[in-house]
Amino acid sequence: FISNNKYQDFYGLHWFLISILNTIVAMYLFFFKDHTIEKYLPKFFKSNLYLIYIGFTIISGLSIVVAFNLTESLVQYSRLINIVITFSLLGLLFINRKHLFSQIAIILVTTTFLEGFFVLQDFYKNEKGLELMPLVLETIKWTTGNKNIFTASLVAKLPFLIYLFTTKSGFWKYFSLVTLFISTHIVYLSITRTAFVGMILVFATFLIGSFIVKKDFLHSLLYKR
Repeated sequence: FISNNKYQDFYGLHWFLISILNTIVAMYLFFFKDHTIEKYLPKFFKSNLYLIYIGFTIISGLSIVVAFNLTESLVQYSRLINIVITFSLLGLLFINRKHLFSQIAIILVTTTFLEGFFVLQDFYKNEKGLELMPLVLETIKWTTGNKNIFTASLVAKLPFLIYLFTTKSGFWKYFSLVTLFISTHIVYLSITRTAFVGMILVFATFLIGSFIVKKDFLHSLLYKR
């Protein structure tokens, strides 16, 4: 949607794309269902994590009764329901299909690299024409509308980049490393404290988990070809 003042509604487009993704995944699960999904379906919907998530969603819906802006509350709650559907469908999609995780990681690394490349290109191309804050606000947002959402999405993808870097060898290993550098560089340039803290937590969790799981993990990681 583009209004008369030329402002584009990025948020509506993204929620629409998520709805399309949900439809595609739902159709895939329906037409290519197997006995594995039927076997694990009751267990998935009865898991403690899923029940807590559904409980949170229901409580959030009840809060609409005392909402100051009923219309806006319904809009935001519909988005929350959309995310719950996405969570449920992806959970079912990955049941006994762990090989898909690696393929999805490759897709995310590729799209993250392209996003980061064009954002950095735009940033350094306009570096001399704008002051720092206008430069950051105008260039580090991609198609998300603002830098906070874009950098948050980069931080959310970091585990996938790290996963590909630690499990693959050859081209994808070094490609994910370059993408990691681009992503962290953009987070640093964005001057977004929340994204910066989130990035530190992701790497800290990875390092702590690496030492807990396997003491010589970092050594094997650095020397894996």
